[in-house]
Formats: sequence, structure tokens, C-alpha cells
Amino acid sequence: MSGKQPDWTWPEIVVAGGVQFAAGWSGTIRQSDERAIELSSLLRDANPLLANDLKFRSVGSLQRKLEDLRTAHPEYSGKKTRGGRVTAAVVEAYVQNPTLMRALAARFRAEPALLAVDADLDGEDGAIDLDAIYEDGPASAVEGAVRRRIATFRERDPKLRQRKIDHALQRNGCLACEICQFDFEAKYGALGQGYAHVHHIVPLHVTDEVVNTLDDLIVVCANCHAMIHRRRPWKTPEELVEIVSLHGSAVGP
Repeated sequence: MSGKQPDWTWPEIVVAGGVQFAAGWSGTIRQSDERAIELSSLLRDANPLLANDLKFRSVGSLQRKLEDLRTAHPEYSGKKTRGGRVTAAVVEAYVQNPTLMRALAARFRAEPALLAVDADLDGEDGAIDLDAIYEDGPASAVEGAVRRRIATFRERDPKLRQRKIDHALQRNGCLACEICQFDFEAKYGALGQGYAHVHHIVPLHVTDEVVNTLDDLIVVCANCHAMIHRRRPWKTPEELVEIVSLHGSAVGP
């Protein structure tokens, strides 16, 4: 890759903010610092297709971004660098709720795929209350609309997800994974009742804003969902079914 480097993503800035937070907002982290070196390795490893470019998330670029974060802190009295609105918003979030932001940074570190510069941050299972009761409505919804909060994300409709689960239960009498047939309730009893992941067959970062129906979703177990997203390009359900069939019956999570 040559020319302009990819813009820093929100998860990358959150993780960098965690490094600066731990170091103290008044301390400069040089590119020779092991913390900058570790962070550079983390971000480059999360983007193997870009890692051949030695400038991509180099320790020099890490030092500059950490300085952007440091000088964006409200207690900094010197001349601020031009870190951008997202950087300033992340710093403000660390000031307002450091516990939450450090937890987010830890999650992004634990799931390096979320640090890919083209990652589709869905949170479609982590932020859903499966015990919530949703009001009735049509079994279709507009999804994928881009909204701006601290970061850009692709909006999902939890009601559509729940309707997919309800439809699968009514049709099949269970929530077996449509790829490997693993059933959380069969394995874990009452604890797993009504639980499954729901995957968009065509990712929203491909379709952009679109009207999705139940046919655009598939019920999967946690293992198959993780394997679909493990490497880019993401596996289609059909491709993963073939992989599972070649390696015997999956035992599930």
C-alpha cells in the first residue's frame, strides 16, 4: 500500500487511549517505549493485509496518535495537536467514564478482529437483552443505517433478530444452529433456552442500508458465528457447512 494511511478507527483509538490512560495523561510515550512497540504490533497483527506497509501503524505513527490523545485531555494547557473529533471524543469518554472505556479497550484487545480497519462492529449478541419483550411489528426492518455517536457503526434492529429466533422456534421446535445443528437448550437445559446467535448472511458493511427480512438472517451457534468471522473474506454459511461436513460433526461450544 502506498500514499495516505487508513484513518484510525474508533476501536484503535480506544485501545490507544487505554495505553495513554495507564501512562497518565501528562506523560509522553516515545516511539522507543515498549508500550508503543506493543501497541504497534497489536494493530499490525490485526491487519495482516496491510502489515507489509512498514508505515502502517508504525511506532512513529503510534507516538503521534498518543500525543493527539494526550493533548486532547482537558487538563492539557499547551498547544493541541490536530487529532480529530473522534480522538477528542474518546478522551472525553475516558474522562467521563474511565471504567467503561478501559473495559472496551480490553474487549478490543481480546478480539483483534475488531481492530481491523474495515471491521464491521456489530455487537449483535453482546448488547442484546434476550429476556426483553418486544412489541409486535412487521418481520422486516431497515438496517445498516450509519449513525454517529462516539463512532460510526451499522445500526441493527433487535426486533428483527428476535423475530428470527421466534420464527425458528415455531418452524423447527428448537434453535439448532443451521450450520452444525448445535442446540444450546439441548446442551445446557433451561440456561440455554431461547439462546442463539443470529448472523446476517450478507454483512451490512456490504449491503449498506437495506431492508432485511427473516430470509436474510441465519441462526447459528457461537462457534460457527466465530468461524464465519475468523478470517477475511468471511465464510458464507454454505462454505462453513462444507468445512464442518469435512471434519465430522461439530460438538458446539
